[in-house]
Parts: sequence; C-alpha cells; structure tokens
Amino acid sequence: MPKMKKLYVIRTRPLGIGDLVFALRPRRTSYSSLEILEEAGLVRDLDPKWEHQFVSDLVATHPAYEKDFEHALIKPPKGILPSQVYKELHARSKMIPTLFIVHTQNDHPIMIKKVESYYELLSLVQDARDDGLLSEKGEEDDE
Repeated sequence: MPKMKKLYVIRTRPLGIGDLVFALRPRRTSYSSLEILEEAGLVRDLDPKWEHQFVSDLVATHPAYEKDFEHALIKPPKGILPSQVYKELHARSKMIPTLFIVHTQNDHPIMIKKVESYYELLSLVQDARDDGLLSEKGEEDDE
C-alpha cells in the first residue's frame, strides 16, 4: 500500500500585527497563500485540548540536529524541556509562533516546523498543488 503524505498548517492564535506578512498576496492571485490553504481545509486552529498531543508530536518529530526546538520555537532557551514547551504553548507566549507547518505520512506527523516567512507559505501552496491537495482556484491571468 502506498504511503499517503499530507501537509497542513496549525494556527496557534489569530494573526496579529506582527503576522501581516502572512497575509501578502502573490502577484498572480487575488488570495493570500494562507487564504488559499484555509479554503482547502489545510489550516487548523490548535484547540487547547490538543496541546498535549501537539507537544508529544513535536518531541517525536524533533530533528536530531536541533538541540532546543529551534525549528519550532522562537528563540528558545538552551536546554528547554517538553514540559516547558507545553507551558509556553498553553500560554501562547512570544516563544510560540503563530503558524506551524505539519507534514504527515499515513496520518502520523513526520515533521513539524514553525513558519517564518511568507515564502514558506507560498512554497507550501505549491507543494499542496503538486500533491493534488489544492486546485488552481484563485489564479488570475497576467494578461
């Protein structure tokens, strides 16, 4: 049986002033990358009842080359423990990014990382299209 891959975005809080970059619109579309992903059902808000599982998945997918969750947190302290990550997530502290990208395989997370730029979302839209998770909806002709 082929392995089913999927990707989605986890939103930890509503977009704030510091997140306006995620609302930028590519030249050829009338929608932002985040809006396109939302319309396709690929953006999920992190429900507080799933925080513990999210942190467990973050630990399980932690890359060996990252010591202190640098791939997922904003300026984490050295030696941060999963219990502290959970507390920071629950409080939605400044250490917790607004958006995470989650890649799954057979419905199990294989990679979780913070979204740091508009270009990551733009790339995610293209990856989702390549994987057949999105249509070309919202595209406008340049003519």
